[in-house]
Amino acid sequence: MGIEGLHPLLKSAIHRVNIKNAEFQETTCAVDTSFLLHRGAYACAGKLVQKEPTDRYVQYVVRFVERLLEWNIKPIMVFDGSPLPAKRITNINRSDERERNRLRGQKALASGKTREAEQFFQKAIEITPDMVLNVIRTLRTMGIDVIVAPYEADAQLAYLNRAKIADYVITEDSDLVLFGCHHILFKLDDQGNGELFEREKFDLKKEFGLDSFERFCWMCILSGCDYLENITGIGLVKAKKVMSRTQISNIDLILKQLPQNLGKLNLRVTDDYITGFKRAHLAFLHQIVYDPIQRIQMPLNPLPDDVDREHLKYAGQLDETPLAFQHAIGNLNVKTKCIVDKFNPSQWKYRSPVSSSSSSVIPGHLKSIWSKEYTSRSEPFSLTSTPMSRKKISTPSPPRKVRSQKDSMPTATSDASTSAAILNMYLSTSNEKNIDITTKNSTSVEYHTSMIQSIDIVKRPLLFNQHDNDTCSRFFSSSVTTKTSIFDAIDENEKSTPNQENISPININKRFKGSNTNNYEGSSSQLLR
Repeated sequence: MGIEGLHPLLKSAIHRVNIKNAEFQETTCAVDTSFLLHRGAYACAGKLVQKEPTDRYVQYVVRFVERLLEWNIKPIMVFDGSPLPAKRITNINRSDERERNRLRGQKALASGKTREAEQFFQKAIEITPDMVLNVIRTLRTMGIDVIVAPYEADAQLAYLNRAKIADYVITEDSDLVLFGCHHILFKLDDQGNGELFEREKFDLKKEFGLDSFERFCWMCILSGCDYLENITGIGLVKAKKVMSRTQISNIDLILKQLPQNLGKLNLRVTDDYITGFKRAHLAFLHQIVYDPIQRIQMPLNPLPDDVDREHLKYAGQLDETPLAFQHAIGNLNVKTKCIVDKFNPSQWKYRSPVSSSSSSVIPGHLKSIWSKEYTSRSEPFSLTSTPMSRKKISTPSPPRKVRSQKDSMPTATSDASTSAAILNMYLSTSNEKNIDITTKNSTSVEYHTSMIQSIDIVKRPLLFNQHDNDTCSRFFSSSVTTKTSIFDAIDENEKSTPNQENISPININKRFKGSNTNNYEGSSSQLLR
């Protein structure tokens, strides 16, 4: 959900860019897969809520990744992990709201109100571990790096960017700013255009009258966030007023003086609210993340000596067991903690999504983050913002040292109640094929699209019928007002109901405006067949 109203306030640090330009070639982006999953699920909400088979959400993610590969960009797909203790109340409220909408949808459907039912079902979508596993397995077979955050993807995305593992983050969530992310790409469209936030251009004093990033975080938390509801009547405008006018550095005193500072003497700031505020701040500062290089969990920022350990547990707890690694590579069900897969990166036939133009040797930063041969960039990564600014931005960083460490692989246990249902529903484990990666003449896109031919969930024809109508979907709508997603640029003339014929891979490629369909010939033409 993010901080409501924050994005427009970041405009001084946001510039229009196009990631097909030269400065983005052979870069690495960390992708917030959560927003892709929700958009993809939005197009098949009715089937998901009623637990009918569908793989449409998988295809949405695949198409997004295909675009990045076509633009010679290496993606790292980041998934949400276990529920964060600080977000417990928010998650409960959202779960209750989803259930209410599910019941409303079923009632509307029983009354023959299909359009109304679909709207309720879209509000009842829940991204389940089963869905995540299906997407992860597809991405692995494509040769794409995947990492599951210990807790929330936001903190993990910020860590990858700050550690120079990812050059920038692709998301629609403004919360990433509060986690200290350096480069964030918002509103990416199908032509590669987007809005790049650059933290070094973020002038807190000029824009907000604030003298520290800590006060900026306090302002955002006070206005309401995922970890703490706002006090009624206080949004970003009033929160900015409070934080910019006081010189007090003690957050307890600032919060207790809110009634006087806002001129609302009947306003009540409880001790529970102050406690929740501190916990929310710790969740932004010290949430547990995973370092794929050292293969350990750690806080996003180093812990100060005087940190409140009781409040700190709401930012997550460190897992120093081998299961932390299994969690990170996607072998663990984040809710049940059961092993659901046997993926081993050391036996993975990974191939870099991009090919270096300067050498036949793949640079270390373009190798898999799970490879012992992975290294960060040898030269600082720089961006040129266009057209509003031509100034180059450099983010120098010394090379990260890869710590030698043997990774134990716990024996994967068979859990019929967990894994069997997943496999039987979507994947055929008995028909797995060995994928040949010896091809040297095919393009990067052709190679990675050909790798997914053997996946039943992608290869199987879509289970749509003539009554499916997803005109409200951001992905499949032909409405001009909804074309804000990277793959919403669908031909205006194609307004027929989706079916098995018109959603074939060939027709999909034709529906991309400005797409070079030649890149999808040969082995890549099998995509989504």
